[in-house]
Amino acid sequence: MLAGLAAVFLIASLISRPILRLRGHYLAMATLGFGIIVHIVMVQAVTFTGGPDGVRASRSGLARLEREDRPPLVLVVAGVMLAVVWLSLNIVDSRTAGLRAVHGRSSRPR
Repeated sequence: MLAGLAAVFLIASLISRPILRLRGHYLAMATLGFGIIVHIVMVQAVTFTGGPDGVRASRSGLARLEREDRPPLVLVVAGVMLAVVWLSLNIVDSRTAGLRAVHGRSSRPR
């Protein structure tokens, strides 16, 4: 997972520098174009990505859990989901000016 994270960071760093110098419609077109290129590569690289079918998972890790182990796993996933929802609601309602702008409110006090 760390290797994947490092690879994504490296690719994003290399791609974002020239794209972020663009303005207006050119920035939007470059962003959409890069997304389309990634989609085409993922679909065409069948040996690496599995193509449209995706990568086949082996029976390891979470896939090996028995039925009696699933209810605790469901509780863990539900807890993480609630924590993420709580965190996102608190971020939206925070006093940070940039986040208030994303929410659609003015950052100046009334």
